[in-house]
Amino acid sequence: MPRSLLRIILPPLMSVLVCFLLAAPPARACTLWAAAGDAVQGGGAIIVKNRDWTPGESQRIEIFRPAGGYAYAALMATREAQKSTGVQVEIDRPVAGVNEKGLTVVSAAASSLPRRDRQASTANHKLMAQILTLCASVDEVMALDPSRFRGPLFLMLADREKIALAEIGLEGMVAWRTQTNGVLYHTNHYLEPALQRFNRKLGESSHARYARIAHLLQTSPKPYTFDSLLAFTRDHVAGPDDSIMRTGSTPTSARTVAVFAVSLPGSGEAEVYVRLLQEGKPEHEETYKLDSLLTPAARGR
Repeated sequence: MPRSLLRIILPPLMSVLVCFLLAAPPARACTLWAAAGDAVQGGGAIIVKNRDWTPGESQRIEIFRPAGGYAYAALMATREAQKSTGVQVEIDRPVAGVNEKGLTVVSAAASSLPRRDRQASTANHKLMAQILTLCASVDEVMALDPSRFRGPLFLMLADREKIALAEIGLEGMVAWRTQTNGVLYHTNHYLEPALQRFNRKLGESSHARYARIAHLLQTSPKPYTFDSLLAFTRDHVAGPDDSIMRTGSTPTSARTVAVFAVSLPGSGEAEVYVRLLQEGKPEHEETYKLDSLLTPAARGR
């Protein structure tokens, strides 16, 4: 093809390609943030997760009492999926949780990696349950055998003394950040320089939500309270697909389906906040005392 012709047709083609990529459906995603130490009124830590997913999935709180481990409450997500063999299966997994010691862990998908790359990895799908069962603190989680941290994923953790962020990439790569006095926040793309090569597709919503939660944390009065950090879960200034509180621009778009948050005060009882926004059901919002939530008389398994 003559170069003169390429100069004529290439710019329009590139414009179409860029528009196509930017118009791609918003990824299933989450926004995570946490504060600790002198950033929290009275000390301790607060951790929050806005969970975004496509319609058709149910959410619930369930209590687990594993033999030889810590009891924990988990936000469970259930959906129907079809295997390559055509068999319909139910996928039921924890996406956030807090155990009797107050250790809290929330997750976010590494959606800057294409799904085929995520599915091709050998992931440890029991990692969150293992953390909540075996560990009483952030330090104990960080001391686990690194081989447990498999499969692209982001985790944010909190206890009364510390908050932490784990970016889990491919090839066994894991990067940690911790804070004892300050904040951490994350969405769905890799931030650590060594892992940024795993950002293989555009994530307009992830970058927009990351910038927005950073702005809210930086400009809001400090120290934070549980209520002030929970207020961010309803922020919708960037529209239906790019806000922290997503409503979805189409019937199949990702939207916020649940909020899970835990307050771990420097002294006093921990509180667990849950808001469920399930399709076709009224919004359900509840705050629990952690000890009461985990008592067999209240909820059992």
